[in-house]
Amino acid sequence: IVASVTGELHLVPQGVLKAGALIGENEVVRTGPGARALLRLGDGSLIDVNERTELSVHAAWSGRSIRLQRGDIIVQAAKQRRGHLRVQTRDSVASVKGTVFAVSAGIGGTLVSVVEGSVAVAQSGEETTLAAGEQAASNPALTGSVEQAVSWSPDAETYFGILDSLARIEKQIAESPSPALRT
Repeated sequence: IVASVTGELHLVPQGVLKAGALIGENEVVRTGPGARALLRLGDGSLIDVNERTELSVHAAWSGRSIRLQRGDIIVQAAKQRRGHLRVQTRDSVASVKGTVFAVSAGIGGTLVSVVEGSVAVAQSGEETTLAAGEQAASNPALTGSVEQAVSWSPDAETYFGILDSLARIEKQIAESPSPALRT
């Protein structure tokens, strides 16, 4: 379901979608220049879609899959009852059960950035698990900061707050004295 849209969101090739419109499985949607959209999946997950982004959603026994052809999305994945929520690009697959993460896909490669939780990322035949504040790029030239990856979103301040609170907790843990060894 299209939860909200500013600018133009197109169902390819049919036409423009408005808030409240239903998007069918395997249907391709695309945001225009300067447009943003918020999509709500049947499981409650939210997809924040940046301008000039093209994607489609597919369902399978193993879970839902978002196929990101190009552009930027931020996924607030709901807890999955069965399987995983995946974001697939030309050269990467990001898989989660419930978390907040961003994926940017383009001709130069794919960048996955984790805001909260953990994400399993498969790129170039290798799989890694990312924690909050970490990134994985199929092309090292794409690496930046998680803050940069989510800065386009209207909810960017919320994401910055989550990252900041996690950094403070990590600092407190690192500074706390470890208990004396017991013999």
